[in-house]
Amino acid sequence: MTATRQYNLFRFLRRFIFAWCYKSFFLTSALRVKLLRLTGIHIGKNCFIGHSVLFDDLYPDHIFVGDGTTITSGTKILTHFYNPATLSYDVGEVHIGSNCFIGMNTLVCKPVTIGDFVCIGGQRSE
Repeated sequence: MTATRQYNLFRFLRRFIFAWCYKSFFLTSALRVKLLRLTGIHIGKNCFIGHSVLFDDLYPDHIFVGDGTTITSGTKILTHFYNPATLSYDVGEVHIGSNCFIGMNTLVCKPVTIGDFVCIGGQRSE
């Protein structure tokens, strides 16, 4: 088997795992974390990954999540985006510290470092 064919098979399996973790409502958080670790995402101990959390599937090895972090439903974590000024893709790393809470429907774009014990979410207006 050639190197290109092995790479394509690995990339297909990785995308399949991402899609399964994203869409499967009955998948437990512990199993979701284990599957996402197989794709190359660095996830610490005792983390909670909610339903419909979307991780960047092009550069999953650029995502680092600390111990005890909670990422709730609908969050999207991206490590690349298109820069119209340079007409190219910019790639960076996303570091999320330990014991953080990422609220629902949060978008985290590269390059960012979120410290320890940080709570990110929408603010309630009164």
